[in-house]
Amino acid sequence: MILLALLAGCASLRQAPEAESLQLCFGSDGEPVENRDSQSWEVSGEVTAIAALAEDESFEELDIYPCYNAPGQMVTVLDEDGVSWTFGVKQAELPTLDLEVGAQVALQFSAVFSFGQTAGLVLEDEGGLVLAADLGNWGRALEDQVTEELRVETGERTQTIVGDCGTQEWGAIDFESGGQTLSLETGESGTLEVDGVSVQAKTLASFEYSNTTCTDVAGLESWMLWR
Repeated sequence: MILLALLAGCASLRQAPEAESLQLCFGSDGEPVENRDSQSWEVSGEVTAIAALAEDESFEELDIYPCYNAPGQMVTVLDEDGVSWTFGVKQAELPTLDLEVGAQVALQFSAVFSFGQTAGLVLEDEGGLVLAADLGNWGRALEDQVTEELRVETGERTQTIVGDCGTQEWGAIDFESGGQTLSLETGESGTLEVDGVSVQAKTLASFEYSNTTCTDVAGLESWMLWR
């Protein structure tokens, strides 16, 4: 009985799932953005460049939401006013984007600048969703209703982890589209159909603090979808 009680008491002291990293960055060659409040940019135009960067490769820093090391892929979009907008993305499992130079795209990039900062993006071409991602640190950058068809929400909390800064409640992120719900916990991936297009979804991390003893920490709701 004592052994069972001890094992039950240790249930909340398990090691936390391993969060997977995601990097996003964004900038333009237009007028400098001075306002560092939370903002969202919507860009429509033609893809003029797609670059794949090695880990140690030099790159031109992006001015709105910077990368601190080389993003794996960078895409540039030229809008109707002649302004070039570039975003970078890096995640270990993300393949080469299903996108071509010359494609007409719609890009949304949202950034939150507060005590901490976070960002998210949605990229669509004439064939539908190409990429959607949210860093999810210091809150979500994207709304739950990511596109007209796609909704992404915090799912069920399934694990309690006691860490150095307090109690973490870990669980799933729910991806919803066309009446389907795909519930994925940290590190899990699956296939979802969005507007008739098959996309891969992955939860990179999903937890929140139910209580904390630290002042500079936040939960993490990080996810990614790609075609």
